Amino acid sequence: MKKRGFLWLLLMLTAFLAVTPAEARGKKTKKETTTVRLSPDEQARFDRVFFRAATLHQRGDIDQAWALYVRALEIDSLSAPALNQMSAYYEALNDMKNAQSHAEKAVAQDTTNYWYNRQLANIYARTDKDSAAIEVYKRLTRLYPQKSETYYDLAQVYLKKDSLTECVAALDKIEELDGVNPQLMMRRFYLLQMQGKTDEAFESYDRLIKRYPFDISYRISKGDMQMSNGMIQEAKATYDEAAAIEPDNAYLWVALSNYYSVTGNQTAADTLVEAALVNPNLDVKTKIDILTEYLKSSLRKVAEEKRKAKDTTDIQIPGVEELFEKVVAMHPTDPELYVLHCDYLSAVNQTAQAEQQMRFAVDLKPTEEKYWERFLQCAFLSEDTLRLEEYCSEAERAIPESCVPWLFRAYRAMDIKNYLDAVENFRSATEHLKPEEVNRKSTYLGAMGDCYHQQAMSDKKNAAYWMKKAYDSYDEALKYNPKNITVLNNYAYFLSLEKRDLNRAEAMAAKVVQQEPDSPTYLDTYAWIYFQQGNYMLAKFYQDMAIKKAENAPSASLWEHYGDILMMQGETEKALGFWLKASKMEDVENPELLKEKIDKETYIEGKPDWL
Repeated sequence: MKKRGFLWLLLMLTAFLAVTPAEARGKKTKKETTTVRLSPDEQARFDRVFFRAATLHQRGDIDQAWALYVRALEIDSLSAPALNQMSAYYEALNDMKNAQSHAEKAVAQDTTNYWYNRQLANIYARTDKDSAAIEVYKRLTRLYPQKSETYYDLAQVYLKKDSLTECVAALDKIEELDGVNPQLMMRRFYLLQMQGKTDEAFESYDRLIKRYPFDISYRISKGDMQMSNGMIQEAKATYDEAAAIEPDNAYLWVALSNYYSVTGNQTAADTLVEAALVNPNLDVKTKIDILTEYLKSSLRKVAEEKRKAKDTTDIQIPGVEELFEKVVAMHPTDPELYVLHCDYLSAVNQTAQAEQQMRFAVDLKPTEEKYWERFLQCAFLSEDTLRLEEYCSEAERAIPESCVPWLFRAYRAMDIKNYLDAVENFRSATEHLKPEEVNRKSTYLGAMGDCYHQQAMSDKKNAAYWMKKAYDSYDEALKYNPKNITVLNNYAYFLSLEKRDLNRAEAMAAKVVQQEPDSPTYLDTYAWIYFQQGNYMLAKFYQDMAIKKAENAPSASLWEHYGDILMMQGETEKALGFWLKASKMEDVENPELLKEKIDKETYIEGKPDWL
């Protein structure tokens, strides 16, 4: 039995590593025409080592398998299967140089092998060697013209290179091999539209409609896209085609509603939406989807009209409350309807009414955490501390395992500047998290650090103690998520203000900028650390980037820091200009210090408020 089991495994592995039937039918590979490299004894030894490695690999013992693959290559350094396996191993380690080298050697030994070529092409694609990847993928399409996945890969690389025409050609080849695919047709549509080839783009919809003639969703989608492209009459003709097949389709009514709204017949538009929503044959989920889209469209339209008219009053959409009343009357026990109503009321700044709708949702499903979270959010915005605490206590009883009530207690405590109370509530929130929720735990620990920092600002007598607590909380937060951007940024900035552990601060800020290279705030932190280190050239480089990313709305600290940097580089006039810009803004951190710098025309080092 053991012998039989080993042979079965051997055959399975051999089948996996051997050439495909397509290769076997083709001409001989380079490997097959080369002379024998190993003696019979060496070949037997190689086979034992290699197949043992493959066995361990299948079992998931990767490290031991890797060691044996290395040993196999010591016996036969030109073994394509072993080289390919090592390439995959290095790729998993993100050692792309070695992954590419081994893949290239494998392909050199067996130029027609599908898997070796695919491994090499994928590595080229991952390392932005797009032209090289395309050449290998194209070789595979010649060797294996019926394998559509190669054309998928080609399409991806062409798209990455903005070779849109070639990308569309690859998608057309996939269609030829696999038939019409809705997702691919939509991608094809957008690619052609990006090239301004509108007529060709809409052929994608025509292909879908031809393939699925009785599924009117493709006609509706085509009509919607025609509307987006200003093809109003063409859209109406497409909707009419859909209506001839399925006149009572509620989604078609919503599409036609948009058409009538655009063409100025708002009464007809509202009538169609209402007809869909009160349709007794339509399920409540579909009605919620329809109402959601209607509300989004209406809010966008009204907001744009108000923007053009420079009208700053709250947005109102006539008839919406009546629509909700009718739908709720038909489906009074569905909490999602009340959630949607709450979202709408929040969007039009009717916070008290929004809170009432979430009260209905919570009462219908009192053990649903997401409803409580939304309800408490509404209550938090009302700024009624006593009522929020009452709701938090109620939530604590209804969902005792949840961190949600503790979170909102913490938020309220922070809002009223009771920072130590906030810390205790964040601590309770962490205690209610599941072990796997490490990122959330890191977030709450980071918030505790922020609270300790605020306490240090308000209790300057004991500031050093509170800042140590803040740094301890940040350290704990980073144990659970070393990439926590907010914690890394705040930690680095506070250290830089104290002018201590600047190398560590620089390393943390570098991680932040690497993750979020477009954030003015994070770039400002990075620049300020370089400033504190005396590296004014790099400080100016990153502060330049910060101001550019902030576009027309930089903060006062960005201008002030830029002035500081310029002053230390001897550019007095420019520095004064930026300090004056900062002084006219409302968010200046230390107005007295900034005024002194302007008056004395020199940089004056400030100390953080907690020192």
